[in-house]
Amino acid sequence: WAEDGTCLQVFAGHKHWVRSCALIAHQGQLRLLTGSHDKTARLWAEDGTCLQVLEGHTDWVRSCALIEHQGQLRLLTGSVDHTARLWAEDGTCLQVFAGHKHWVRSCALIEHQGQLRLLTGSGDKTARLWAEDGTCLLKFAGHAGPVSSCALFEHQGHLMAMSHDVTCSVRLWNLDCATLHSFWMPIRDVRLHFTATACQGIHTAWPYFQLRIDGHRYSFDSLEDLSAGQLAAVRESFGKITVPQP
Repeated sequence: WAEDGTCLQVFAGHKHWVRSCALIAHQGQLRLLTGSHDKTARLWAEDGTCLQVLEGHTDWVRSCALIEHQGQLRLLTGSVDHTARLWAEDGTCLQVFAGHKHWVRSCALIEHQGQLRLLTGSGDKTARLWAEDGTCLLKFAGHAGPVSSCALFEHQGHLMAMSHDVTCSVRLWNLDCATLHSFWMPIRDVRLHFTATACQGIHTAWPYFQLRIDGHRYSFDSLEDLSAGQLAAVRESFGKITVPQP
């Protein structure tokens, strides 16, 4: 769709529901990825041309994401078959990520310090952080229900993640494995904002966080700000900060 609501293109070809979608600008062109209950994902050009059909999952494709990594497009899919898969732009399956005990309901990926890091959320109530070679780096337990959405981002050099489950619990994780400074915060509402400023005509953005807890709003620009002040209120309301175990 265009910003004014005009439908620019219809992408037809799946044999069942389209359950997830993602898009990215790659080498000056839009690329779109869709995941379907027909057990496939499809990579599309902006004009509606299906560039690749990604086949290999044995059940519904529930989630998908894509990223440009070292000049190459990388595609990620999560499935009801309990696995996630990483794909090359030509449709080659590069890696299968196995370990979840239930559906992979959400997935995300990011380039961090020159390497791909992948996050999956599952119906087994856990999220997992993966290396590109299929190694499970961290397992995050503690959610009370299936992890229905997840996200990865960088903040002040730290790799961060957010995960949300169907009980409306949102958790913010520091994934900096080098320092093992990891924590979880079950809170009512977490919103990641991007505030833009102009610097010599170039717009840059950085994240800041807002926590809304029982009607009280806490805002902070960095983890250090939170730990110095508002963290006391968070701890009092929701218990101790703990280190998640792999």
